[in-house]
Amino acid sequence: MKSFTRFGLIAAAAVLAASACSSAASSPSPAGMSGSLQIWTAYGSGGSAEGTAMDAVLAKAKTAFPGLTITRTEIPFSDLFTKVETAWSAGGKTPDMYIAPNDNLGNEMRMGILYGPLDDKLGSAASSFTDISIAGSKVDGKMYAIPESMKAVSMFYNKSKVTTPPATTDALLAAAKAGTKIGIAEYAAGYYNWWVYNAFGGGPLMDATGKCVASTNGTSDGLAYMKALKDTNNVTFYTDGAAFQGDFKTGKLDIVIEGPWGTGDFKKALTTNLGIAPIPAGPKGKSLPMSAPDGWYINANASDSQKALAVQFALWEVSAAGGEQIFADQAGHLPAVKDATTSDEFAKGFLAQIADSYPRPQNKQLGAYWSNFGNAFDAVLLKGTDPVQATKDACDAMNKANNL
Repeated sequence: MKSFTRFGLIAAAAVLAASACSSAASSPSPAGMSGSLQIWTAYGSGGSAEGTAMDAVLAKAKTAFPGLTITRTEIPFSDLFTKVETAWSAGGKTPDMYIAPNDNLGNEMRMGILYGPLDDKLGSAASSFTDISIAGSKVDGKMYAIPESMKAVSMFYNKSKVTTPPATTDALLAAAKAGTKIGIAEYAAGYYNWWVYNAFGGGPLMDATGKCVASTNGTSDGLAYMKALKDTNNVTFYTDGAAFQGDFKTGKLDIVIEGPWGTGDFKKALTTNLGIAPIPAGPKGKSLPMSAPDGWYINANASDSQKALAVQFALWEVSAAGGEQIFADQAGHLPAVKDATTSDEFAKGFLAQIADSYPRPQNKQLGAYWSNFGNAFDAVLLKGTDPVQATKDACDAMNKANNL
């Protein structure tokens, strides 16, 4: 994918809606597995509900496959990709596989450290996956991950504090000025706050060649809006994820923009007061967050038998008969397979939000986006830099890094 296009959102909405309630034939579960697998996860750092769900999945695997030993190592999400890429690029055989969003899928494929393509490894399970999850697991038209669930951020709110969730960016700003306490993630700002670009006419970020064009559209207006939110003194931009989630759970915040990985813990904390709504639309269009699948990535250095076992385990885990219904029920995951059901209001809310989203592209030019536009957010929000200048500086730096 060479540019941030909307990926047939009307069709995607139909696919996602169907996946939420489909009773399609279940994807096949292995008759038996044996051996040992080393897996890395980062779910403990994204909310304890996800970590608990993974514990339950592995307990189920232990019962179902007594000859299979799985050793799970929990890695902080901030370190996960670096540790995997360092180990695998050096020829390391540990871990056999890891699960994460597709942040680095394209880069890791180009590094040659991922086992794949996997298209012909899925067998009859191929038809079990939603089209959008398959598309998000591909680089240059080939699969290099086995998708587990779909993710994007949306808007959570506390019903005891917010009667009518704001539907527009103007309404969100007015609510903040009136005293509504809002939390926005400043850490990973390029991902969490991607939604603001299209809202102010700033999407797509790149043209078909991968060249940044953000300085020629409304991206700077989106950054200016973020600064206006901060200037109300009722909007907090968080640099720590635990504090961000914690302040919403304890009632210090009334509205947050967060992903489905927070659903389980938010439900426990707020119970019937938890609500979900689309991210407010802007003056130039809907707010479109970046969407992506979590998926399993397999070590290219592993032996053929380990690769086959890793594929077998991944296909079992993502099936409803395996582990996916557990993730859907306990952690609010939006399954990549059609046979795992997601029926509560929060799953439906995220499904609708994902339909209005940009799927994360895997072109190599995107790599120069994260730090440069993270710096732009920091410059505007923390230093008071003019948004037009900050956008131009980020775009120029991105293009320079990509030799464009």
